[in-house]
Amino acid sequence: MGFNMLNADHVAGMGQNSLEPQRVNNFTLIIGLTGQGISGDARLLQLAIDSFKIPAESNSPIMIPYGNEVRKVAGVAKWENVTCNVKDFVDKDILGSIMSWFNVVYDVRTGIVNHSFVYKRQGLLVAYGPDGRQSRTFNLYGLWPTQVDPGGGDMASNTNNMITMTLRADKCISNL
Repeated sequence: MGFNMLNADHVAGMGQNSLEPQRVNNFTLIIGLTGQGISGDARLLQLAIDSFKIPAESNSPIMIPYGNEVRKVAGVAKWENVTCNVKDFVDKDILGSIMSWFNVVYDVRTGIVNHSFVYKRQGLLVAYGPDGRQSRTFNLYGLWPTQVDPGGGDMASNTNNMITMTLRADKCISNL
């Protein structure tokens, strides 16, 4: 039985060959926070993560002019910074865990910037299908916080506080 491109029977349909959408709310992000100078519960941070964007990858071309033409070849691969939103809880020190990691990068009290092996961590983003089975993973290497926004206050709001942190990854490898 083939696909009829004029209707949507193949999208979330009844047959086994139908296309099931990947839901963006079926994920977890695991960051290995244990290490030198970092305190906090990585499992609690994993559970508190509200949103995370997979780092976009790009490859800038190397231009090779020759005569009246230009040829392009693959150049340097790089990954964009990503924003991670984390739910703030008062009974568990989520902000303290994040700040502990952030302060290992640069200690404002001493002015020391640590070696990268001290603050860089590995992360794992796992996306799940609607049945709870793992559908894809993304390994994040050399992950570290470059900015932390602890949130704020708003007397007119009845939502929970969100901590926003910008993370940098050296590379992201998908296991699709």
